[in-house]
Amino acid sequence: MNKSFDEIMEEYEPLLRSTAASFSDKTGLSRDEVYQTASLALHRAYLTYTDGRGVTFGLYAKICVRNACISEQRRIAAAERRGNRSVRAAEGSRSEPLPGFDRLDLASLTELEKNVIRYRAEGLSYAEIASRMKIGTKSVDNALRRAKNKLRAIYYGTDLT
Repeated sequence: MNKSFDEIMEEYEPLLRSTAASFSDKTGLSRDEVYQTASLALHRAYLTYTDGRGVTFGLYAKICVRNACISEQRRIAAAERRGNRSVRAAEGSRSEPLPGFDRLDLASLTELEKNVIRYRAEGLSYAEIASRMKIGTKSVDNALRRAKNKLRAIYYGTDLT
């Protein structure tokens, strides 16, 4: 692929926005949360796409984004069935999506949070990340949540407290 990821983000912005709108209604998550999930899936599609397999990047990206949102929807439903209601996004978060990852300062993240985000972006499940890092799946979930909150606070210029 001859395009940078920033170019891909710009080109697929309508897909990310429509996916965020559609799945936020179905999951109860904020559009921002769904947009982040969709953006990570688009990035993963960008990294893993191979030409010559009879599928265009656009179709591959759309499938990856949709499947990631469905997986997140299922993960939330399963957690809620187990009685863990903390998996829902905080009320009142902004719905303006991130235009790209270049505006985010990863220096504020701990090594654990950076590794969890990296492994998640590579498509590993919580259980796979936990196994690889020799931590519990709840620790993976907590690290991912903290990282998302920190990055959101940096992007919007708000305080975490």
